[in-house]
Amino acid sequence: MRKLHANAFEIGYPEGWDDHSTITMIGPLEVQFSPNVQVNQEKLPSGQSAADFFSAQRAEMAKDLELFRLLDHGERSLGGERAVYHMYTWRIPQGVQIRQLQVATIRNDKLYTVTCSAKEASWDGVDAAFDMIIAGFRFREAVAATPA
Repeated sequence: MRKLHANAFEIGYPEGWDDHSTITMIGPLEVQFSPNVQVNQEKLPSGQSAADFFSAQRAEMAKDLELFRLLDHGERSLGGERAVYHMYTWRIPQGVQIRQLQVATIRNDKLYTVTCSAKEASWDGVDAAFDMIIAGFRFREAVAATPA
């Protein structure tokens, strides 16, 4: 059995299972959509780079998201590691335009993605908070999933 330690809890899970945990932080409540940040970790398909993953993701979003528009993409750092990012907008079913910034890096065969989301009309008011959150992202030496 393996254990995932997160926040104030731990949970056991069987060998052979992968940790694809997501941490979500919600900003001040707003009507229809509140700013939020999600941190995901997932196993990356063998041989795929973060840039390849994001490129494929953008192609899917362009097909599936209403009024999808890529604003920017490139390289930056995350947790002291080389990372890729993209920023885009789309309209959710409630008719609200959303802007999202995703920054991702690979460490120990896992893809770590920080996703910052807000209403386009609110972006300038939360952009500095998102920058602070991304700048504060760090990897701990302890592995999140450890043998029990």
